[in-house]
Amino acid sequence: MEHYRKGEVVQVDVDLSILFGDIIRNDAVSMRIKNGSRVRNLIGFAVKRLKEDGTRQMTFSGTGLAVSKTITCAEIMKRKVKNLHQITKLFRKETEEYWEPIEEGLDRLKVTRSVPSICILLSKDLLDASQPGYQAPGIFDALWSDSVSHERRRKQPVKNHKRHFQDKQKVTHKNEDKSASSVKKNPQQPKSSKSQPGNEMVQKTKKKDEAKSKPFQKVGDMNESNGINAPS
Repeated sequence: MEHYRKGEVVQVDVDLSILFGDIIRNDAVSMRIKNGSRVRNLIGFAVKRLKEDGTRQMTFSGTGLAVSKTITCAEIMKRKVKNLHQITKLFRKETEEYWEPIEEGLDRLKVTRSVPSICILLSKDLLDASQPGYQAPGIFDALWSDSVSHERRRKQPVKNHKRHFQDKQKVTHKNEDKSASSVKKNPQQPKSSKSQPGNEMVQKTKKKDEAKSKPFQKVGDMNESNGINAPS
């Protein structure tokens, strides 16, 4: 494609009456969502139009990367405006791209792409519940409330853990302050000389020297001192 430049892009629109049949009204408001659209601006306009007495139905359609944003807009609308019936349709939308030749002698190219798309119909009036993709009003309200409460319970232990950690730090600081104050009031006395290993060695050498300085005793004298009578 080095010798071509991208030209116009044509999207083949799908007739909504083919998707929804006789359910959709001719005066339904159509909202086309793009990837760069701002949700706040879309919702502000859609809420004003849907709250009008003459507006009974509204469609949100998106293609490619805008599919997720289309679903988001429809879910926000169901919370802004209560009692809305919904029908969701999935389909593939064809996009035609034209490439213009840069050099002479080349023909114009046409590239057809098939892109996944979604269209959501919101209606104040009752719709056919047998249609595929139908959702009654308030069918997911309990699910959303349960998910919100579960998220709050999941985050709560983290706060308690932080509080417990802070209380534990306070207790340790108090204990350190008490130990420091007790050391100031009652300073430690120096250890006695007996507990030192050098003094014990000195005492042992003194005992050995005293034993060497004593004169040797005779056997008889030793027996008498021990209370043993020598044989006659």
